[in-house]
Amino acid sequence: MSPNPAMDEPLTAPVPPPEPARERRWPAAVASFLTAILLNALILASLLLVRVNETRKTPPGIVAAVVPADPAPPVDPPEPDRPQPSVQSGGAPAALDLAIVTSTTSALSLTLPDLPSFDDGISGLAGIGSSFGSGFGSGTAGTGGASMKVGKITVKAKQLGLILDVSGSMEEELPKVKREVRKAFKDAKAVEVKGCRVDWTEPADADGEKRSEVKLRSDAASVVEAVEMLVVAGRVDALYWFSDLQDGETEAGLARLRELLHLERGRGRAVKFYIRSLGKEPSPELAAIVRDSGGAVQAGEKGE
Repeated sequence: MSPNPAMDEPLTAPVPPPEPARERRWPAAVASFLTAILLNALILASLLLVRVNETRKTPPGIVAAVVPADPAPPVDPPEPDRPQPSVQSGGAPAALDLAIVTSTTSALSLTLPDLPSFDDGISGLAGIGSSFGSGFGSGTAGTGGASMKVGKITVKAKQLGLILDVSGSMEEELPKVKREVRKAFKDAKAVEVKGCRVDWTEPADADGEKRSEVKLRSDAASVVEAVEMLVVAGRVDALYWFSDLQDGETEAGLARLRELLHLERGRGRAVKFYIRSLGKEPSPELAAIVRDSGGAVQAGEKGE
C-alpha cells in the first residue's frame, strides 16, 4: 500500500448534478400547445372562408304572391248613332247639294253653297232698339227651322229671306225689325229696296247673249228683283217683306212674283210669302199670292 492513501484513488472529473425532468419538459409542452392553437385557428378560418364563398354563390330567393283581382263586369259596346229622319213642313225645298255619308259617327253631311250672310252690306243688326210693336216674338231654331211671332201670324222658315223697304217713311222702324228677325233667324239673308212697288219688266238680251247669272246682293232696284235674288241665289224657303204697301203693283209684277214663288203647277213646293205692312192692306191679287204660298199678312199701324 501507498503510504499516501489519497494518491491511490483514480483521478476523475467532477460530474454535475442532473436537472430535474420536470424543468426539461416545460418548454416542449408550451410549444406543442401553441402549435395546436395555431392549427385550430387555421382550420377554423378555412371553414369560415368556405362558408362565406358558398353563401355568395347562392342567389337570394324571391317569393312572389299573386293576388287575384276582382273580375270586371262586362261592358256592352256602344251602339252607333243612327240617322233620324226629319219631316219638312211647307215651303219650297232649298236647292242644296247633299252629300250622304254612311258612318257610325256621322249620318248626314251637308255641303252648302257660299252665299252672303244676313249681315253682308247691312249694318245695325245686333243690339239695336227694342222689340217692334206688341206682337213680335221669337222661337228656338233647330233642325226643322225657326219661327217668329208677328202680331197674329207666325213666320216659319228653315232659311228666311228678308226684304226691307228702306224708304224715308220706314227708316225709323228698320233697326227694330232687323234686331227681332236676327233673334229668331240669325242666318237670315236680307235685301234692301227703296220703295215697295211690285213691278217687273222683262230685261232685253244684250246682243243676243243670255242674261247674267242672278247673284245675291244687299240691295235691289225693285221688290221683284229682291225676291228673285233671295229665291234663286239665296235659296230661301220663306220670305218676310216689311213695308207699308203704299206704292201699288202691276199685273206683270204680280205674275212674275207668282212665278218666282213657285206657285205655278209643276214648279215644286212653294216659297212661303209673309207680309208685315205698317200701312195699307194688300190688294186682293197680292193677298191671293200670299195665301197660295202658305204665308200670311199682318197689316196695320205701329204697335197693332
